[in-house]
Amino acid sequence: MRWLPAFSAVGAWLVTVATAAAGPRLVVPAATFEFGAVERGTAVDHVFRVRNEGDAPATILGLERACACTVGAASARVVAPGQDFWVSVGLDTGALAGSVVKVVTVRTDDSQQSTLRLVMQGTVLSDLVADPPVLYVGEVWRGGESARDAVV
Repeated sequence: MRWLPAFSAVGAWLVTVATAAAGPRLVVPAATFEFGAVERGTAVDHVFRVRNEGDAPATILGLERACACTVGAASARVVAPGQDFWVSVGLDTGALAGSVVKVVTVRTDDSQQSTLRLVMQGTVLSDLVADPPVLYVGEVWRGGESARDAVV
């Protein structure tokens, strides 16, 4: 009878684990899309697959984008257990240059992972990139001189 309290504790733990695992559980097989190197101004589009591996429907509460250069749209608002849904993400590279990492966040009712981060990364090629992008040389009168540093 000494094993009865230990057995009861293990049984209670198993019930707690089973209860905690219940509900929606969203999984993204590939949360990062590497788009490589593209010319500035090229539109980059990708569709991320998300699967509900839980035992209850998942609700998509919203999409948050990192900047005005990204657009995201989900294919469904409620996803049944075992079903997939798709998040389409577009990236406008017209104002970007160099190494780029942009994130779209999917907010859900998944109690274990309420946000999913979908990442698009790569390099945007440009003919000329200056650092800083704006170079102010101050007030220069005709015939005068001014000097500032820039990396091109």
